[in-house]
Amino acid sequence: MSERTGALTSWGVVLPGGKRAWQDLTGRQRVGIVIRACLQTGLMIVAARDLVKRPSGEVRGGNKWPWAMAIAVNYLGIGPIAYLVGGRRPRAG
Repeated sequence: MSERTGALTSWGVVLPGGKRAWQDLTGRQRVGIVIRACLQTGLMIVAARDLVKRPSGEVRGGNKWPWAMAIAVNYLGIGPIAYLVGGRRPRAG
């Protein structure tokens, strides 16, 4: 195991092996999982709120549904980040 993978494992970002019970995790891994879950949830809320408030004309593609689905696919925050970075057009002055 590399030094980087070891650090990721100790913070609960990468869990070795198959399914593990919460009780089997170290305190550091639990903290890592909680932090990651909070970040993912926060990103999803920010992106979804922006999408709801933004007019369709200011969303790339003009249709909000594909972006809503991308935001819902919240694996490591990729969907919300994709929307926030590439899915929005600049607001008209």
